[in-house]
Amino acid sequence: MYYFVRGRYQNLKKALASLEAESVIHRVRVEGFGKEERYVHDRDVQLLESMGGKA
Repeated sequence: MYYFVRGRYQNLKKALASLEAESVIHRVRVEGFGKEERYVHDRDVQLLESMGGKA
């Protein structure tokens, strides 16, 4: 799993929006990790759902 620190990468919001539009990543909210949304790679959606989560 890769994690990108906020504020460290130029144009991160634009890159995330592009990846989301292409369905490469999906926004999720992880219970127990605050109210902020996180992103999960498309290939990990099935794993997340198998653990009882929803993407």
